[in-house]
Amino acid sequence: HYTYIAMDEQQHRMIILEHRMDTAEEQNRYLNKELVRSRLEVRDAIARLDQRIDRLSERMETRADQLTQNMLELSTEIRKTHRWMIGVAVSVTSIIVLLHPIAMKLADRFF
Repeated sequence: HYTYIAMDEQQHRMIILEHRMDTAEEQNRYLNKELVRSRLEVRDAIARLDQRIDRLSERMETRADQLTQNMLELSTEIRKTHRWMIGVAVSVTSIIVLLHPIAMKLADRFF
């Protein structure tokens, strides 16, 4: 009689353990699926970040090229302006040097 009760109790414990194992396996499968899903999400997020970084890099390169072009154009304009200023200075100096003696002679003659 006691052995029969012990067997029933043992079978009951076995059923509980099997149920717990089934639950643990099911939870393990669920967690593995979540892990795979999370890894895929992280991979996709990293890919999107890489794409954004690439686009930003391209825009920065474009802007750097534009700035370089603008600097070259400004340098050309500054050289032209500098040449023009030197030309004006030389012309004014030449006019003063050439006209000064003439102006002095005229001043001596009329004053």
